[in-house]
Amino acid sequence: MTMYVSEPIEIGPGLVPGARRVPNAKKDIVEAIGRKGLLGHRGQSLVAIAAADLARTEVFGDALGAAESVGVVVVAPQTSREAVLEVNKLAREGRFRVVSILDAPNVSPNVVSSSVSIRLGARGPAFTIDNRSGGVSGAWRLATAMLTAGRCSQVLLVEIVSDPSLDGPLPAAVAVVVSAEESVTTPYEVAELGAVDGDSLCETAALLAPVWPALVGLEVAA
Repeated sequence: MTMYVSEPIEIGPGLVPGARRVPNAKKDIVEAIGRKGLLGHRGQSLVAIAAADLARTEVFGDALGAAESVGVVVVAPQTSREAVLEVNKLAREGRFRVVSILDAPNVSPNVVSSSVSIRLGARGPAFTIDNRSGGVSGAWRLATAMLTAGRCSQVLLVEIVSDPSLDGPLPAAVAVVVSAEESVTTPYEVAELGAVDGDSLCETAALLAPVWPALVGLEVAA
């Protein structure tokens, strides 16, 4: 099934040449989107929220309510792993009162997509997928099903990339708005994700490579 995508957004190093980008350091994310709504969020949620914020401003622009009918699919490796390990450690040590109240939602995998949905003001379905169970190909199929069923008009797909070789203290993320129809926000045609090599560091970046070459003269945040 042919789908259409927006200009890609990236939090982190240059996985997608020419994408709208901010570095994957907390100070840079705070500088780009502000502190509101970031309290208590861990690495994956932070970069996903930053991607959603850039989508809200760069893709949807000033269109009132443009993001309301959007669904959210986030692909995240070992979702909530840090929060789960910390809470389990404190529980085994009997230090229950030390567990942060903010980590109650952090141990739930769906907190990443839920945070994105809240930040975007989206009212469509929100799902978090562990990339060990289908990865971006599974997310693409899910997004297609959501659009085909009429549950939303567009889907914000966010792929979080955790790799020690990447620069920055936080994970990287690549995001794109997906639609079943060509529109002002989704003008780039793209083939089904099933053809993308599953071993790619970032499947979304591999998918976009044929349709999103490096653009000469495009201003990219350093």
